[in-house]
Amino acid sequence: RQAFDLVIVDAPELHAPGGAALLRQCDATLIVARGGSPAAEVAARLALPRAGLVLWR
Repeated sequence: RQAFDLVIVDAPELHAPGGAALLRQCDATLIVARGGSPAAEVAARLALPRAGLVLWR
């Protein structure tokens, strides 16, 4: 498990098999989801509920 202050991810990767699990391993403080959508927001919040989230559309 690696701790990062910031993780930038393409939102479709959150829906790919293992995408949310990979995000959980990062233990990020802030997530920026490019191409964000309501579904990406839900996936990111479920993966890291305490992290801040920015949806970059």
